[in-house]
Amino acid sequence: MYVLVRALLKIAPHLDRLIIPCWLVFLLLVIISPARAEDAFQTDFTGYFDNLFTLKSYYSHPTIEDRVQPTDIQRLRLMWEGSWKRLSYEAHYEHLMAVRRTSAEAIGTSGRVERVSAAFRYLDLDWHIETQEHFTWDHQLDRLNAKIDLGFADITLGRQAISWGVGYLWSPVDLLTTFSPLQINRDYKAGVDAVFFDLPLGPFQESYLAYAPEENWDDSALLARHRLRLGAVDVAVMGGWTISDYVLGGEINADIKGIGMRMEAAHTWPEDSSRFVRALFGLDYQCTSDFFLQLEYYYNGFGTSDPDRYSEVSAAPRFLRGEIFNTAHHYLGVNGRYQFTPLVILHGSAIINLNDGSALLEPALIYSLSNNAEIRLGAILALGKRPDDSLRSEFGAYPHLGFGELIFYFGR
Repeated sequence: MYVLVRALLKIAPHLDRLIIPCWLVFLLLVIISPARAEDAFQTDFTGYFDNLFTLKSYYSHPTIEDRVQPTDIQRLRLMWEGSWKRLSYEAHYEHLMAVRRTSAEAIGTSGRVERVSAAFRYLDLDWHIETQEHFTWDHQLDRLNAKIDLGFADITLGRQAISWGVGYLWSPVDLLTTFSPLQINRDYKAGVDAVFFDLPLGPFQESYLAYAPEENWDDSALLARHRLRLGAVDVAVMGGWTISDYVLGGEINADIKGIGMRMEAAHTWPEDSSRFVRALFGLDYQCTSDFFLQLEYYYNGFGTSDPDRYSEVSAAPRFLRGEIFNTAHHYLGVNGRYQFTPLVILHGSAIINLNDGSALLEPALIYSLSNNAEIRLGAILALGKRPDDSLRSEFGAYPHLGFGELIFYFGR
């Protein structure tokens, strides 16, 4: 894999010129491929409407004008998926409207409960309808891709979701786009514009290659991954280039007597700064038929143990683009779910900064109104030393947040 990655790194700056020819060859292969009985045209149209209301309650601080800040976010997502011959396709079109009260932010960051925008968006598929001080209305094609089955491999071209890693709250090897640890709705990751190869090498191993172009090669990504199953253990190694970084990482996912064990780590060599390591170790267990529990330890080598330097970390480009979400070194995460009835689920999570003792607690209640609708009510409680002239803890700089979310699904 090392030789393959080194070779591709040399030619990758020119790969963006091949996107259109690749699409044409792609479609030609589908058209000339022999028809089979199962090759009838199939299509499926689904979607959902999501209304998320949040209310932030800030502490008293000279930089904060409005201590109570409401926000209402409405999302309509239309999803068209299907297949024909050896081709499968996916198109997700989305409208997003947000009404919010703005004011000067507190020292530090306020956390991200909304979906993170993907960094790798080479295609112009995102548009603004209206942008005002307190109101924004955008629309986008969050998925627009086609996949062809070549028999020996699958190739996917276009805007797609690519997920690597085994962590839940954190995932060091999921470098193209990932969830914020605080994200309330995790139904869909943001899509990235990429060419993705999936090459099965037998019943127990598989190789992947992802190329996400940008106009400047230094901002592009070229990553390879190989997954191998050894008995009850899944092992994967990955490496490549992403936004001026060389990266090498790995994952282990195993089940030992009913206890899930997950590990992953990524070693990053930036071109213009010191290298660092991020790593995760997690355990999960289905305690009873109704109660599920996860524990995760996360080490963030890009962070710092000095609260005075938290602002420096949170101003770094990799933090702003959503590659990294936390500013300290050591974290403990707890995530649990208890099903009272098939209609009522209690979900709870906690994120603890082990360096400064601050924490975030997130209780939430999920109620299914029907097969196609559910409501979520919850809060994110920020515990820790509040800022004065400087930061004294990471999560102490966050506001308390309450939220209510109504989701209506259709076509499923």
